[in-house]
Amino acid sequence: MEKLTEARKDDLAALWTKYRQVVLDQYGYDLIKDGLTLRYRCQTDGFWFAREVLGYRYFADCHKELFSSPDQPNNFFVLKDPSAKSFKDFAEADKELHDRLLFLSRGGFKSTADIVDTIQYVICWPSIRVNIMTGTVDLAAEFTGIIKGHFKLNEEGSPRYFDEGDLTGKVRLLQILFPEHCETKPGEKPMWVTPARTTDVAGPTIRATSLGKNTTGTHCDVLKIDDGTTADNTQNIERIAGVNREISMARKLVEPYGYKDRIGTPYHLNDNLTATVKDEELRFRNGKPPLVKVLAHPVGVVKPGFEDLTPDLLENHMIDLWFPERLTLEVIKREYAEAQKTNDTATFYSQYFLDLNKSFETKFRRELMVARTVDTLPQQGITFEAWDLAYSEKSNAKYTVGMAGLFTMQGIYIIDMVRGRFSEYELPGVMASFAHKWKPRRVAVEDSMGARWLNAEIRREQEKLRIHVPFEFVSIGKGSKQNSKEVRAKPAARLLGDGRLYFWKAMSGLEELYNELEAFPKGVYTDIVCSLSLLVNHFSAFADTSPVAPPSVTDSMERTRLNQIYGLGKFAPQVQDSTIISNSGGVQEFDRDPLAESGLFS
Repeated sequence: MEKLTEARKDDLAALWTKYRQVVLDQYGYDLIKDGLTLRYRCQTDGFWFAREVLGYRYFADCHKELFSSPDQPNNFFVLKDPSAKSFKDFAEADKELHDRLLFLSRGGFKSTADIVDTIQYVICWPSIRVNIMTGTVDLAAEFTGIIKGHFKLNEEGSPRYFDEGDLTGKVRLLQILFPEHCETKPGEKPMWVTPARTTDVAGPTIRATSLGKNTTGTHCDVLKIDDGTTADNTQNIERIAGVNREISMARKLVEPYGYKDRIGTPYHLNDNLTATVKDEELRFRNGKPPLVKVLAHPVGVVKPGFEDLTPDLLENHMIDLWFPERLTLEVIKREYAEAQKTNDTATFYSQYFLDLNKSFETKFRRELMVARTVDTLPQQGITFEAWDLAYSEKSNAKYTVGMAGLFTMQGIYIIDMVRGRFSEYELPGVMASFAHKWKPRRVAVEDSMGARWLNAEIRREQEKLRIHVPFEFVSIGKGSKQNSKEVRAKPAARLLGDGRLYFWKAMSGLEELYNELEAFPKGVYTDIVCSLSLLVNHFSAFADTSPVAPPSVTDSMERTRLNQIYGLGKFAPQVQDSTIISNSGGVQEFDRDPLAESGLFS
């Protein structure tokens, strides 16, 4: 229990006597008997406090995980102990993680939950300083306005009554239980000092700031970055970097013993929240202890076997909804339909499913790519290569990517990759060496930035290596749509999903390939995707991957005859090394240009 002075107890007793019958009739609580217990429950049981005292009756069972209580002390928000002499003493004694991150679907009341937690801090420690940082000025002002509204009395100083929701007509129990925090005119500015504060503290009880507009102010005990990243401030890498710096500076103003909460939804793979989640996932995979307590709940989890269905095709038995009382499947389908109208399904997936990579047409799921990674290669096929160019030595330039693929009856196998930043003097040699290594039938090169000048240089480099592989420069068009790369990537994504695109386990840069494909189309780099798209789209005719029904054989002699004809069973060629195709060129015959090879036209 909290420690109250005798004067405070007397003041409470007088008020509680006055409103005893009203509260008993409306809530069933006897203030004279239960008043102190109710105060303590408000301070320590966030879920009950939100629903029964603050009037947020729409919180459902799924929200219990957000709020700690004596019965569930390790839920997301901190379990407060109002008996501590000061917030500093309490926080220093708390050995749990003080850095927390909450990802909830849009419509999941994450910001409302944050407001509940903030009010709990205030009624536990009047001298506390909470800085609420948002992405916009209006949202910052709205936050403090809602918090102050809970403590605002009628003009004559009496407690107000709820005028909407399930508690309409009932007295505001918070203003009865914690009258020392209440006042008639809490002010209009996006900051507030509780009347219950009795010590001289530098900084208001609540201060709301916005990224890019306001300074972060003085030091604080609790920093809450709520919807700090937005669609507007994550539109490009430079802006994201600026926002991340502002967040980093704000975090430095938190007292060493304080708490740092970040709450929102993902907007970009490099935004502060998403990058933190990725870092924590990596720490977990490497067996390292967490630095940040993370809780994430998308609108629902699609059950196995239905992952590739778009929301409009889902049925209730295909998805486990997180907040079915409000975010029903019908709501999800309606929001998805609206996103389709504006051609912005990517935002829909990030805000509701917390998935920045979700675009079913151009989705490269990591688990699927890993499942399609093979130890050995087919014995026959034709090798092709493709290049996405970006010749530059600048550290911030995009990468040049060359990719080699084996096109077979079973599908397309990506067998190797070159990725780097090469100068215009290095690039022809790199491209010729890659062709020498895999001896492709042909090589497709994205015809961009005047790339055709490379043709003669590549031919000279090939002459040094005594090879000749045709290089063809392919114009893919500039396009007028933002999603042109996504459109070109669709065939590769479809082949991956259909089991017709594979990756060789021994290829160079496999992890880089996983990372960039998984991040597409929101990742920083798309060079691997572009190279893969060019390879698949330009040479897809050489991979006859349509399913073939097995022949019906009823006689053992007939089976042996078929095995001889098709090279199956014991008649299958024996391959000593899985790289034999790569080294020997397999059964392919390369296109030859005798005049070019003669050197007459060099």
